[in-house]
Amino acid sequence: MTQALTLDAVRDALKEQLAGTVDNVDGVYITGSVINDQGIAVASYSESLPWAFLKAMQDNEVPQFGGDHMNIYSVAYSLDTAHLYSGVSFAQINAAGQAVAPLFLG
Repeated sequence: MTQALTLDAVRDALKEQLAGTVDNVDGVYITGSVINDQGIAVASYSESLPWAFLKAMQDNEVPQFGGDHMNIYSVAYSLDTAHLYSGVSFAQINAAGQAVAPLFLG
């Protein structure tokens, strides 16, 4: 039986999956960027881990992130290298997505 897909339930599942790696799942942001008309990178997407996972699963998708224009930050909508979050990798986040999704998607 699957769990109800709520932000709190997703947060709790992420805390369990990333225990020892991420202390505060709400303080880690998946941020995507685009290059604007002036050739400057600007943030086009930024969600905390729980929100990013929730949105993916609301679309019936297993949460998977990464790519050339996406990174992990400690501040929403920041592209400042000082705000890069080095405590977790996309591989670890995507492994958590593989583990968490069956709880909610069946």
